[in-house]
Amino acid sequence: MEEISLNSWDQFEDKLKELETKRQALGPQTYSSSNYLFRGHGDTTWLLETTLDRFFAKRISLLLYYRYAQMARPRIEAFTGSRWDIPSNEDYESWLKNHDGLTFHDYKAYDYLAYLRHHGFPSPLLDWTESPYVAAFFAFRSEVRGATQVAIYAYQEYPGVGKISSSNKPIIHCLGPYVSSHKRHFLQQSQYTFCTEIDNDAVYYTDHQKVVARNEPQQDLMWKFVLPIGERRRALAQLNRMNINAFSLFGTEDSLAETIATSDIYVRGRDV
Repeated sequence: MEEISLNSWDQFEDKLKELETKRQALGPQTYSSSNYLFRGHGDTTWLLETTLDRFFAKRISLLLYYRYAQMARPRIEAFTGSRWDIPSNEDYESWLKNHDGLTFHDYKAYDYLAYLRHHGFPSPLLDWTESPYVAAFFAFRSEVRGATQVAIYAYQEYPGVGKISSSNKPIIHCLGPYVSSHKRHFLQQSQYTFCTEIDNDAVYYTDHQKVVARNEPQQDLMWKFVLPIGERRRALAQLNRMNINAFSLFGTEDSLAETIATSDIYVRGRDV
């Protein structure tokens, strides 16, 4: 991972242009080249952790996690009135046994697991956005106590060559945007990644940092842009002019109140 310290919002926008120039130099996007994904952190010291990483002190297998998710389903369905047509535990286990564990283009129960991710259930899915400006909003949205810098990550799964997977190394898997999920998924231009490793023929969820630390030159490229928290007002003002704010990304009464407070009190500093 390349960490880049910046002094201003303008420098961040310049770096975005540089990234886009690199991508365009590879020619039109094909199966061998992927677009960038972005993620914002309100404190530069935060790691690339999923909510599952933070919930459990140890890794858990895909099978065990699926059983936990299945256990929650009847109560969620009873409360929401929704139904998810997903594999039984037995069918999921059979699928895993016949799976090579290296690629997950057919990630089972994606809709349901994405729903759980959006509603607070510990999840192996790390959320990203196709928009660097949406990521910047999440980085600057709230001032984190003690934080002096924020971070905006850019991730490219594979630039110009196809991705190579190996059974003896952790692997990051990208899931596309096409999933039936909460409306926030679409408002925020969301995509998800998850990371796995194989141990004694079982597939486990593991943490993204293991892959990032390898610094491979031809895949899983990552840039970490670090900006001072002092750019918060300027960044939020620019993003609000682009209609990127809490209300546009969440669409709730709470987010409307947050947007009014941020734009009228914090950014514009209006007196009454």
